[in-house]
Amino acid sequence: MEEFIFSKRITQTAIDQRLCIPTKILHVFPPFGEGNHVQHLIFNDMEVEETVWNLRLSVRQEGPPKPVFEGDWVRFVTNKGLKLGDQVLFFRVIHTNGEVTYKIRPFYKFMKV
Repeated sequence: MEEFIFSKRITQTAIDQRLCIPTKILHVFPPFGEGNHVQHLIFNDMEVEETVWNLRLSVRQEGPPKPVFEGDWVRFVTNKGLKLGDQVLFFRVIHTNGEVTYKIRPFYKFMKV
């Protein structure tokens, strides 16, 4: 079963460095290990079959979590040609065997010709 997790509008920070994600959606990802504030997640590209993006999900060690995606994030933005105002859609897939995978898809503000 594929479910939409969230979408995020592209900002300058998202283009240059990392994508800040809502704290309220952290529960859809595997829990962080004891004392760990970073985990690596693989997202399947919904536009290009068999392409995967290794995103590093991290949270602050102290204070509010403020989760962000880094790792392949900037490479994903560059590869997809994302600009200010575009969006990125995130999905979770729960397979019949219980395995959980994730998908990512760009959503462009203006149709590309």
